[in-house]
Amino acid sequence: MTDAEVFQFLDVFKGVARVFPQRGDEHELKQKSGAYFKAMRRFQLNQVAAGADVWMERGKYFPKPSEWIDSIPRQSAHRPEVGELTAAEIVEYEDAERRHYDGEPCRCQACRAAGVDHRLLRFVPEVDANGQDAKGKIGDRIVVRGHWAHGQELAGYYRAKAAFWAMFHETVTQRSMPRVTLQPVTAGDDRS
Repeated sequence: MTDAEVFQFLDVFKGVARVFPQRGDEHELKQKSGAYFKAMRRFQLNQVAAGADVWMERGKYFPKPSEWIDSIPRQSAHRPEVGELTAAEIVEYEDAERRHYDGEPCRCQACRAAGVDHRLLRFVPEVDANGQDAKGKIGDRIVVRGHWAHGQELAGYYRAKAAFWAMFHETVTQRSMPRVTLQPVTAGDDRS
């Protein structure tokens, strides 16, 4: 799962919690869901959801992360082979990884035309024909293939990032801010 799928994962988590109610306040449940997300990151969201469905059919209590993972249906042996990255792709990927996927601003014509020549470049994932992250291998490690976004693609990345954070902050604010009802102060009220 990717960081962008955290809200979808929370929906799955809450679905399991509706079947097997949890104790604790909202803060504790947020921490617990974050720990579960971290434990299951290596799986795709649809696999995690399938595991939740299996557990809800046979489980008797809220699953531990290892139990949830054990409930994930295993893929058939006919999985497509993940190809090795080329030497140039490995150098580029490892450079991006060292930089935390951000590069220096670019002054190329495409970036200037898109108005992002002052923004950091971003190493973005590539997708396969099915719209899934394209995978590749570096030794025994499976990674998501990627490239440095420029121009309109980079501008789109920053628009999507801004929209995500706006939605996140709106959601957090709506859920965490207590509703306050102000009472009018009348003459003779000694509340000051």
